[in-house]
Amino acid sequence: MPQAERKLNLGLIEGSDFGGYLHSMRYNDEAIEQLFGQLRKDGLLQNTTVVIYGDHDSRMKFSASLEVDTDLSAETQRRLAIRDYTTKQIPLLVVLPERLHAEPRVVHTLGGQVDIGATIAHLFGLKRPGSFIGQSLVPERAGHASRIDGSGVDGANIFIAPGGGRCESFPDFKRLGRDDCAELSRKTQEELNMRLGCDAARLGQQTGR
Repeated sequence: MPQAERKLNLGLIEGSDFGGYLHSMRYNDEAIEQLFGQLRKDGLLQNTTVVIYGDHDSRMKFSASLEVDTDLSAETQRRLAIRDYTTKQIPLLVVLPERLHAEPRVVHTLGGQVDIGATIAHLFGLKRPGSFIGQSLVPERAGHASRIDGSGVDGANIFIAPGGGRCESFPDFKRLGRDDCAELSRKTQEELNMRLGCDAARLGQQTGR
């Protein structure tokens, strides 16, 4: 991040990787503000849907040696320090056209990239295409998200596949037996198989041209 854009007063953590991350996030927030300012200036927000989604987490370890004010529990800080699977949560922002006068709200449904298309279709009253793997994130429900490594999470449990598989309750992260995640593991693998099947079919179409 250029020095001119390091506008936060971070005290002791200035110069650390975590401090650099915070500067980057401030810069990102300002860029989004400028984007919406330009869209409004050009009169485009009346008829434009904006979707913002990060394709991965920060890849940033929260160092336990950094003394920063936080209301995070000791267990959450420990998981952040090792970049545990449970800390890799990414927000999705959907801004509907202003002409719809939609009230802002926060939806807590668990989901992934495969659910974005289905969600947008639902918001506009469109039928979800049969080729879509994902489900709409609204109305709010428990939801489900899977990772390419076979891990998955729903409203009750989280299954971490690497290392032989680990099952925990969600969101309080209490260790459970693997059988408690059997259905979640099956559902996750089913979704991954559907993704791989779609990718293979798409690749076949492209190479057959």
